Amino acid sequence: MLKKRGQVSTFVIIGVLVLFVFIFVFMLRDSIREKFRGTVDREGYLISQMNQIKKTINTCLVKETDKAVKLLGESGGYFNPEDYVTYHGTKIAKLCENIPQEKICNAKPLSIENTNKVLKNYLQTEIKNCIDLNPYRKKDYTLEAGELNLDVSIKETEIITQLNYPITLKLDNTEVKNEEIINNVKMPLGKAIQLTNTILSEEAITGNFDVMTMSLLSKGEYTIRERKSYPNKFYMIDYNGLYKFNIGIEGEA
Repeated sequence: MLKKRGQVSTFVIIGVLVLFVFIFVFMLRDSIREKFRGTVDREGYLISQMNQIKKTINTCLVKETDKAVKLLGESGGYFNPEDYVTYHGTKIAKLCENIPQEKICNAKPLSIENTNKVLKNYLQTEIKNCIDLNPYRKKDYTLEAGELNLDVSIKETEIITQLNYPITLKLDNTEVKNEEIINNVKMPLGKAIQLTNTILSEEAITGNFDVMTMSLLSKGEYTIRERKSYPNKFYMIDYNGLYKFNIGIEGEA
């Protein structure tokens, strides 16, 4: 009889222990679930914030590239050219120098490689000045930003920009990173440089360029206008309002 009572007591104790273990696991499960949900929520929050930051950076990337490429075309392939001729107050790079007592001129053709460097150096500063991350530094997470580096690639009909700018957002033990943003701006700078060099070649060989024939051969892709402001000559390439590129030819006074 006593033996049976001892067995019953043992079963009761085991049962109570199992019940406590079950209750403890049940409570712990809710705690783990809440912790996991908090981690997921933090990550989603940081991802949404990173997307906003990327949008801010991308806006600057597109805006500054667009402005820079247009300015480059307006001034003949250089920013603030030192060797220039003036047309209605606009400084246009002198791409063909006068040869005294000659109809022809000494051409200074543009290169994609050099224009890439010129554009990259200019944009690096402009984009850096444009990007403002201060509003995001006042949030409830930590923002760490690395060094900004830019690569530019001029194609025939577009400008590809690759911005390497490491950014990390941290909140408790959760972090989200982004390093690179790539974009392209549709402008025919590459084609404009090729056409510019064709015009310069003709000016250097014959002292003239057939604007009408070349415009007709383009089949509506662009028009070329020739203008004069004594003693200089200018060619204005217009890609149907999408993009304009000016060329300065020095004349003899």
